[in-house]
Amino acid sequence: MPDHPPAPPGTEALFGDGWQRAQEYVRLLCTEGVVRGVIGPREISRIWTRHIRNSLTVAPLLPHSCTAIDLGSGGGLPGIPVALARPDLRITLLDGMRRRIDFLLLARDTLGLHVDIEHARAEAATCRARYVICRAVAAAAQLLPLAHRLVDGQGELIALKGQSAPDEVAALQELLKGPRRVGWAPSAAEVVNVNWPDPAIVFRARWRHAGQRDPRRRPIDRGTDRDRQRGRHS
Repeated sequence: MPDHPPAPPGTEALFGDGWQRAQEYVRLLCTEGVVRGVIGPREISRIWTRHIRNSLTVAPLLPHSCTAIDLGSGGGLPGIPVALARPDLRITLLDGMRRRIDFLLLARDTLGLHVDIEHARAEAATCRARYVICRAVAAAAQLLPLAHRLVDGQGELIALKGQSAPDEVAALQELLKGPRRVGWAPSAAEVVNVNWPDPAIVFRARWRHAGQRDPRRRPIDRGTDRDRQRGRHS
């Protein structure tokens, strides 16, 4: 019996040269990912549609060779599918839970991925990038201050959302109308219906002007070797 269902027609073309590694990643999610509690066993039957193809929705929204942080990466969604389909990107997988980080390290080693991994909550993370991507993390009002802290100067949040997205944005607008000015308020925010590779809803927020620079900020360090990374976050 296979570890996971077959991919829907057309999925191979979405990954190009990364197709074999995409299949291996799905196998890892449906075996080690379930054992380690990264995904639930009921997700196996819809792993390709609900998780892998849905994650790819953000891929064409990211410019060539840009930096991106997968906030609350969990089992690597959406960061790993995006990294497999877009090897030109520089992606950091960020998560605060040790068992998830262990799975991400296993996936990186097994697949030979060129991604960075940081074990930290967003409030304490040291990585910075131009884009922040995520799915199933928090409502828009909670996501924005976290993403604002992670973007390097001008930046953008791209969050995969469900049917509640318009209500979240409405609540956000009410919050931003309040008397107290918030430093994380974006210059633009919108809900976008996307139809590639499948219908999905995306919340986008942009910061067009750099604010006061956080002295703790540093660029993503691509030179950190795996052993030192593990030692830092163990």
